[in-house]
Amino acid sequence: MPTFNVKSPDGKIYKVDTPEGATKEDAIAFVQAQYPSTEFSTAKTLENVPASALQYGKNIATAVTSPLQTGRAILDIGAGALQNALPQSVVDFVNQADVNRPEALQSGVAARDVAGNVGQYYKERYGGKQNVLRAIQQDPVGVLSDISGVLTGGATLAPKLATLGKVGAAIEPLSIATNTLGYGASKVLPSTLPAKLYESAAKWSTTLSPAERANITQTALEQQIMPSYSGVGKAQTTINVLGNKIDELIANATEANVKIPAAKVFENLNNVRKELGGFKIEAQPDLATLNKIELNFRNYLKKNKITSVTPAQMQAFKQDIYQTGIYKKKNQVSTKAEDEAFKAMARAAKESIESEIPQVSALNAQQGQLLELMPHLERSAARIENRDLLGIGGGVKAAGGQALGDTTGAVLGATQSIFDMPKPKAWTALNLYKKQNQGLGVFGDNSPNASFIRQLLQQQGAYNNAPGLLYEQ
Repeated sequence: MPTFNVKSPDGKIYKVDTPEGATKEDAIAFVQAQYPSTEFSTAKTLENVPASALQYGKNIATAVTSPLQTGRAILDIGAGALQNALPQSVVDFVNQADVNRPEALQSGVAARDVAGNVGQYYKERYGGKQNVLRAIQQDPVGVLSDISGVLTGGATLAPKLATLGKVGAAIEPLSIATNTLGYGASKVLPSTLPAKLYESAAKWSTTLSPAERANITQTALEQQIMPSYSGVGKAQTTINVLGNKIDELIANATEANVKIPAAKVFENLNNVRKELGGFKIEAQPDLATLNKIELNFRNYLKKNKITSVTPAQMQAFKQDIYQTGIYKKKNQVSTKAEDEAFKAMARAAKESIESEIPQVSALNAQQGQLLELMPHLERSAARIENRDLLGIGGGVKAAGGQALGDTTGAVLGATQSIFDMPKPKAWTALNLYKKQNQGLGVFGDNSPNASFIRQLLQQQGAYNNAPGLLYEQ
């Protein structure tokens, strides 16, 4: 039986045992058939993308639908890799401890074989330039998935590599596909759609004007807040965080001995006078009330020789108006003049702080928008959380669909009812708004952890789909 040493197109030397009478040319032809040369072609790579993507999806489906095999393989790969890394004396000691449990010893040997087979799989896939090019051309989506898995896996093990994790998540095939669809949809769908969907889900009070509904909806969309109890919690947390930032800036300015004239709190009262005065039946008593409030407080400042205050004192003044001032008087109904006077003084206090500390302005605006949203969000969340999972609408639509058709009609009816549910509708609105305003940034907005899990499933599915790779079939 003649034996020939033949060099393959990828540069490896193979020893080929041939039948009697065979020539070296026969051996060369055999090796070339087993390891064909791959002249890399971009066109061929693009042509293979659909089939490669389909296989990628099948791999994930296989791993998910075969949980026992997937779980066993993951454990064996880890255990086998550990045994291959440990000194043989340690492995022998462990095996000796299991001498009365032959099944354990057999499992250990199998685990090492599994780990070795997986290693061989990647060696043949990426061992040498020719193999790498072949893998890219034949399975471009799978290769992209492997790279993503390495990057996101490294970031998972070492948080310092978070940037690599984001890159890995961005190039993961499923992320690319969903982000491309999302980006395309965001450019085609009307920019007003997210607000309409969110308002339909939240069902704000009819006592609000269209402008007020539009404002609180815009705040919810910008802050990505669901009309649910978790959304209420997120809004309150954001309000607290903003408040802490504002307090920190004010404290720093106070420590730096910044002073604000106390008379600043009166600056908006003349505007209120113009609003309350004129040809109105209550003009005289309203103006008298306003003048009394201003005069009393001016006398208080003069008597106590208060000419200037710190930013912290001005902030406390503003908060006192909102928390314990006219809005919480006990056993007394406040007049319009009182309300407007106190609001104007609180607004003047806020503006005086922003004038001295410009960074506070944007934080105040954001916090104010959330505070305006909160009571309406709480009512909407209570209504949504207390409703039935599908409500009567789901059953009616499913029954109606079946009456008009068959089971498919019932499924379509139920699907429509799910989309009509407030939470799915609000979630759709928030995500569509986010994608419409992200632009190309949508492609970098992915979860490395979720991507890594998908890559583990995809790779495990690839092992499961390769006969003989993990276990004897």
